[in-house]
Amino acid sequence: MIPEAPAGVFAPMMTVHDTQHLSDAFVRLQQGCLRLGYRYLAADARAWPLTNLVMEKAGRLLLLALVPRTPPDRLREVYRQLRDAHAGAGVLLAGALPVHDPRVSDLFLALRDAPVAYVDLESGHYRGQDGAEAREDLPDALTPAALDWLLAPETAARVADVDCRAALKAHLAEQRTPTPWLTYAIIAACVAMFGIALALGGMDGALRMRGEVVLALGALSAAHVGAGEWWRLLTAGALHGSAFHLFMNMMALLYFGAPLEGWEGRWRLGTLFLYSVFTSSVISLYLLPGALSVGASGGLFGLLGGMVALLWRYRRTLEPDLGKGLYDWLKSILPINLVISFVPGINWAGHFGGFLGGFLLGLVVLRPPFVRARLAPWERVAVMAVLLLTGVFTVYVIGRIPAALLR
Repeated sequence: MIPEAPAGVFAPMMTVHDTQHLSDAFVRLQQGCLRLGYRYLAADARAWPLTNLVMEKAGRLLLLALVPRTPPDRLREVYRQLRDAHAGAGVLLAGALPVHDPRVSDLFLALRDAPVAYVDLESGHYRGQDGAEAREDLPDALTPAALDWLLAPETAARVADVDCRAALKAHLAEQRTPTPWLTYAIIAACVAMFGIALALGGMDGALRMRGEVVLALGALSAAHVGAGEWWRLLTAGALHGSAFHLFMNMMALLYFGAPLEGWEGRWRLGTLFLYSVFTSSVISLYLLPGALSVGASGGLFGLLGGMVALLWRYRRTLEPDLGKGLYDWLKSILPINLVISFVPGINWAGHFGGFLGGFLLGLVVLRPPFVRARLAPWERVAVMAVLLLTGVFTVYVIGRIPAALLR
């Protein structure tokens, strides 16, 4: 509920002459939003408080952005991503520019399809969007009553006890996954399958798994898949050819999977990993039908492909430090893994298939780190289209397995 607006709502707030004053005024605006029932959803804690951030209340998102620090095209891109992910989203611009400054008008033009308001932190005046009150997706902080209350001189005293830092710290604690349980579960499953293979006498004199043992447990074989054992397209990802193979893949899974699980949540990580294992197997059958394949590396390459997709899709909206850090990390790790893919005995086709699958699905389902948002309608359609095309291609690949390989 919006507190009753006190009188004199257009009286000037504090004068904003420097960065510290702008910071204080922007914090006061955030304090007011927190008092209205909003909570932090996404923010760069290192750059706070002079950073753009997203707040949420009752399923509706509010993007708080400083102007003229943020280019109009970037604001438009961020808003559209929020709008696609939630039923309601709006933009609250704040700065020290007069409400009718041409730069503010340019922002309103760029955000013409968004519920938007601008707050002049120096004068205490605000500018709303014509007809915004009639929109069903309008966050209540953008209503005239809420804006009057947020900018009233009396409000500063009423919200002085609101601790933005504590609220932001609580947000970060919520977003951080303390223990990557799904990553650990995948590792445990792979180790368990290796133990079962050992118990069945799978190790040969060269410390490698015997082909007949891993084949019995679910290795990828064109002959068996062609005979109807489609489950091998997934089970092959839980098997490994040697202790060294298992160790390297599990270390990589811990290295890639744990951070991604913290960023994206468990269901997105699990979906991306399983789908990538599947596409890895399908492409392996297509390009190397005679190979007997095992290993989780297809899923690992899928996680890499997903990270590349995330960086590409959100390249304009990721916080600069985060985007650069992810880019530098991928730039260093991808060439190494490309070289490894062509080492004799390595299934390069499986690596390629996993990366391709992870990239395609990651484009649709992944979100910027710690942003939890449901899929937009077009994203759901895109997921269904990807899965349908994958199914059709899988049927085609299995149908073209050479007759000489079939039992």
